[in-house]
Amino acid sequence: MSADEQMEQFFGGLTAKHAREAEPKEENVSQPVKYPRKQGKGGSESREGGRSQGSASATNRRARPRAHAEEELTTLLAKMVLRQEDNTNVLRAETSMVLHMQPTEPGVLKLLFQASQEWRQQSQAQQPTAVGKLSLRVVLAQIWVRELRQRLQDEDYLKKARQDGWLMSDNWVYQRWNATEKKLEVAPQPGIPHQDLLSLMTQLCSDLATPGVVHRFHSTRPMGANQQSTLVFLLELGYRTEPAQRVVATLQKLQHNAAPQVVGSQLRPEGLRRSPLAKRLAALLHPGRPRLISLPRLPMSLYLLTPPFPYR
Repeated sequence: MSADEQMEQFFGGLTAKHAREAEPKEENVSQPVKYPRKQGKGGSESREGGRSQGSASATNRRARPRAHAEEELTTLLAKMVLRQEDNTNVLRAETSMVLHMQPTEPGVLKLLFQASQEWRQQSQAQQPTAVGKLSLRVVLAQIWVRELRQRLQDEDYLKKARQDGWLMSDNWVYQRWNATEKKLEVAPQPGIPHQDLLSLMTQLCSDLATPGVVHRFHSTRPMGANQQSTLVFLLELGYRTEPAQRVVATLQKLQHNAAPQVVGSQLRPEGLRRSPLAKRLAALLHPGRPRLISLPRLPMSLYLLTPPFPYR
């Protein structure tokens, strides 16, 4: 007998045996004996009373499982919402960044506010200009990048950058927070050469105007003409096109680098922290559970926890 025939015989026998065991067997099922109903007035009243009590108890039995099902449904929906929130945060961390902008010099918040007012006038005109046809998020992002590029070519700003230790040996250094001395210090990561940074900023200005690159760029609080406190801006970028990928790569190089401080800014990656609504939902779902602090996803060389603005 060949190997194939032996295999066929083995598996065929198992299949036939399983089929025989799965066949339903006939069983003699006897009908339960029905007890005779009570006759008379007393029996009638007892029967009616039992029917009323049985109806109420049946209603309660149906209500309890329904309430339990609704509670379980609400819990499951809350868990799914939190899971979706965490998954969305992971995706946003790849292409989202945070800008902390200083209100005073050398910050550019006043320039951004003036640009937003000018953009509204041009966008509402009967014949909008080229700037008026762009979205406000693109205009503000370009204003920030262009002002940074211009100051990187200004000798006065470069002189101050060397004095503050931002530009050392013609390299823009990376910084980290020293918790003991409560100040920023130079990180061991190699800095960005000045000429390379100028080339990156020139390419960045061109790529930011490409559609599909800047998805969101706005402050978390209203921006005013006389801003007195630091503002946080959220920047969300695309990732499908080549210009978007170049923008993401360039801005990732600027994270925790000293160069954006020339315009009073600090660029950081987006963290994995849940939104206030998600935190409230998690507190209601798990009362009494201590909150977990989620730290941003950073490379080990840049895993730095720095306060918003330790400027002098």
